Amino acid sequence: KDFQIDETRRYNMLNGLDDIALTIEHLDKIKDFEAQQKASQPWLYS
Repeated sequence: KDFQIDETRRYNMLNGLDDIALTIEHLDKIKDFEAQQKASQPWLYS
């Protein structure tokens, strides 16, 4: 039997990517965001 699968899910499955791996791919952007937030809202990190 044939079945349809979303291209993004197919790519992730074929490349062994889960939610954590996808998040790690954006680690630089996450660190930039955290640095900006820490500078503008330091009370969140006290």
